Amino acid sequence: MHGVLGGVVIVGGSLLLTLLAVVVVRRLISHQTLARHNDVAGFVYATTGVTYAESVVEVAWPAMEHGEDPTQETAAALDELYAVCAQPAFVAAVNPEQYGATLE
Repeated sequence: MHGVLGGVVIVGGSLLLTLLAVVVVRRLISHQTLARHNDVAGFVYATTGVTYAESVVEVAWPAMEHGEDPTQETAAALDELYAVCAQPAFVAAVNPEQYGATLE
């Protein structure tokens, strides 16, 4: 519980500080001054987003390539399990009241 509470405090505190900073900036700087910088801010956000996406792809791509083998193994095991569970003898053994009389 201590870890969850700490996470809530960190995330909530960061959110409150950010909202406080926005309120302070909006009160100290005029709307006309802020409006002149909107175009530049858009390009800065776009560049930051592309850079972040590139770094995520570089970090995550090798991990995804290695993640295919366990997925395929799991799918093969589930296919085999389904084949075993679909056999009439297995179905009768699991639920003999409903299927046992019809299979005997």
